[in-house]
Amino acid sequence: MIFDLTAKKLISYDLEKSSENLRENFDDFMMGLVSIPLAIPGTAHHKCLKGRKKVMKVLKNMLEERRAKPNEANTDFFDYVLEELKKDDTILTEEIALDLMFLLLFASFETTSLAVIVAIKLLTDNPRALKELTEEHEKILRDRENPVSGLTWKEYKSMTFTFQVINETLRLGNVVPALFRKALKDVKFKGSGKIKAENLHEGFFYAGYTIPSGWVVIVCPPAVHLNHENYADPLDFNPWRWKVIFSYPHTVM
Repeated sequence: MIFDLTAKKLISYDLEKSSENLRENFDDFMMGLVSIPLAIPGTAHHKCLKGRKKVMKVLKNMLEERRAKPNEANTDFFDYVLEELKKDDTILTEEIALDLMFLLLFASFETTSLAVIVAIKLLTDNPRALKELTEEHEKILRDRENPVSGLTWKEYKSMTFTFQVINETLRLGNVVPALFRKALKDVKFKGSGKIKAENLHEGFFYAGYTIPSGWVVIVCPPAVHLNHENYADPLDFNPWRWKVIFSYPHTVM
């Protein structure tokens, strides 16, 4: 359901009208994403590569079709990407655009579906939180002049407890267990005093740690989100801890 919704919004994908099942290809991609890199038929890694190749082929065909017969108005996110590609000063290339669409399709359905499942489980086990969340949404509906109108910005900003539930769900769920980041320059942190070091760039480093330029770092959100030094009772579902928006300015990812 989540994939169908996001694919429709991003690329107007309709399974019944498509010759390729994108969801199955993304499932193959996911199953082999972290696997032994052996591109041998039958292995998870081979299925992963094959699944990505099929998705990229569908996206490329879609891009070429829309270039040949552009829509009169932007109907989805892909149209906006194509519009950007037409500009003379754009930094986008066709390859980057296709990779972007692949990434958005993958990230939107995989992380969203997991977060929704975690939220349902946590709210089911916490009737008090579910009751307060329901009351907040019912109040918005009662205050509307037109009950079936779409969500407004004012209503969105009024969902204070909803945001607390979302923050707590993401903190406990950790739907993205690891993040990869590349240092574009030497990064110095944890410490302020300089110490002489002949073998390091510029001859100095900060007391603490230095991540050299070019290194790839794996950031582990659960190590921060479930640390008792950052959160009292870190394994408890307690959305009320987020009542003060900036209570945890450096302890959430």
